[in-house]
Amino acid sequence: MNFNIIYENLNKGSYDTNKLVVPNTPALNPGYVKDESQSAKWNREYVEKFNAQVKEEKDAYRTLYRSIIRSFEQDLVESIIDYMNYNISLTEGKANIIFNYAYAEAHSDGYYAVVDKAYEICELFSNVL
Repeated sequence: MNFNIIYENLNKGSYDTNKLVVPNTPALNPGYVKDESQSAKWNREYVEKFNAQVKEEKDAYRTLYRSIIRSFEQDLVESIIDYMNYNISLTEGKANIIFNYAYAEAHSDGYYAVVDKAYEICELFSNVL
């Protein structure tokens, strides 16, 4: 993995969480009555099934969202390690420190800015060391 591949992935939208459809169906209140002609038990079971489906959709969204974020982080850490290993031996823990710093400094400007900041830090260290 290298920084150019990360830029390509960003351009393709591989790390874009904005393209995900956020489930916004609210759960039903426990006393909700779907059909007044049905029994209370039937309505209660309907609410339980409906709420279970809503929870499942939200859990699936969260899982996918987290996997995209984790993919970006892992790819960038791997790129930092690969870049820095030309000059020094860099552990994953140290690469995570660089990632965390770059993320803290630049994440409000987007992933491109985080990658730019990480690359800038790697350049600085490789020139100093």
